[in-house]
Amino acid sequence: METPRHLAEVVWEARGRGVASGKRGGAAMASGAAAGSSSGGASLRQLGLFTVLCIGVNNIVGSGIYRKPSELAGLLGGASWIAFAIDGLLLVTVALCFAAMATRHDEAGGPYLYARRAFGRWPAFVVAWTAWISMWAALAAAVTGIPGYLAVFLPGADAPGPAAAIALSLVVLLGWINCRGVKSAAGTATLLTVAKLLPLLAFVAVGLFAVDWSRFAWWPSAAAPLPDVLAATAAAHPAPAAPSSGTFAALGTALFAAFYPLQGFEVVPVPAGELKNARRDVPLAVTLSLVGAAAFYCLIQIVAVGTAPDLAHAGASETNRIRPLATAASTFLGTGGERLMAAGACVSMLGFAAVTMFCAPRFLVALGRDGLLPARFAEHHPTRATPITAVVVTTLAALFGTLFSLIEWLGGAAAFERLTALSNLAVLVQYAATCLAVIKLGAHQPEGADGFRLPGGRYPIPLLGLGTSGFLAFLITQDATWVDQVKVFAAWVAAGVLLAVWARRFAGSTAR
Repeated sequence: METPRHLAEVVWEARGRGVASGKRGGAAMASGAAAGSSSGGASLRQLGLFTVLCIGVNNIVGSGIYRKPSELAGLLGGASWIAFAIDGLLLVTVALCFAAMATRHDEAGGPYLYARRAFGRWPAFVVAWTAWISMWAALAAAVTGIPGYLAVFLPGADAPGPAAAIALSLVVLLGWINCRGVKSAAGTATLLTVAKLLPLLAFVAVGLFAVDWSRFAWWPSAAAPLPDVLAATAAAHPAPAAPSSGTFAALGTALFAAFYPLQGFEVVPVPAGELKNARRDVPLAVTLSLVGAAAFYCLIQIVAVGTAPDLAHAGASETNRIRPLATAASTFLGTGGERLMAAGACVSMLGFAAVTMFCAPRFLVALGRDGLLPARFAEHHPTRATPITAVVVTTLAALFGTLFSLIEWLGGAAAFERLTALSNLAVLVQYAATCLAVIKLGAHQPEGADGFRLPGGRYPIPLLGLGTSGFLAFLITQDATWVDQVKVFAAWVAAGVLLAVWARRFAGSTAR
């Protein structure tokens, strides 16, 4: 969920001013404007496969991979890499559905556009509203993760009070910057992709030579013995983070935990209106970015567990849970490696939060333009061309998410898990809707002679994608707090529907 969406929104703001076609705004464009990527101006189809592939990589590689390795290690130990591998294989079915839809739609929009064309305004509203929820929840998760890594340079930054102050201040700062109208050049996406990946590439390239392969496993074992040095610690801290017995329950929990870091490929179709050959490049970028990220994550997890034996045990060190990759890097690269990974994490999380704050309000703008939210959400500042109302509302939502997670002073790890759970629920709505749209629209084959054809025909892959979405949704119930998570998510969706109903009735009454 990251940087390239920034590119899409710069163009979309231009569309709002009558200069060029929209990006994610195009995802929510009115039905009469949904036919192409230009809107009364020159088409800006300038992007190629490499750029859109960077979009996929940026959107996937974010805060999750810097926070989840310790949780996965606590569940499956040396076999925790399997969670990324299995999730990657399962999500390929969903990615293929996005690829099939993208090959029939070369205009901007992504999952909101697909849902609108397949099911109409209100189901599409739910998709767009939940996409907005997933973005501000992910933004809040990112800012709550920054203090843990910042503590490497500023000791005490991860204490409850300072962590809350830092996280809340970052949300306010990002909201203010977006109200001021900050934009970036097209090359920023590729630059940030490289800057983000370099520390992780170094971590894998060097760390693979330092892995103790006796800690590595090809499958969760029936009993995962602890290293002797950790036996006393494990006895004092029996769970929740000690390696599990390798049961299906532990595997299921790990699969759901690994789901968050692999999200992001669903937004690759959003900038389709700006691609030279969208019907070819988007399907390739969707699938390659997901498969590549899943394989990369497997290697990262292997290095993390193979070089830091106590990574799986929260009782051994709370630091391991908050910044697992920095802890692992310190074992084979020393203090310099720890600082490298900590700096990389801060850059990745802050960059993700900044771009998400830029992009998330555009869903509200889109719904405002479509008449599904008050028109005020679609209004832009007359000189700065920024959607002030949408930015302010998104900032308040992100502040709420941060406060909601930190109010009990449970620490950064707990806050991160709460927010990622909310984001997971929201993303699953987009996945299910797109898989259903493939079946409804018969998008298993392209409309023309060229384009991506879904293997197996109209039903097998979409049904498998629906099964994947349903399976991941089922895994939510394995969490002790799943009822509360669903209640919070349902409350947000209900609030959006009520707001949309009120907006339409208000608009109707003023028209009369």
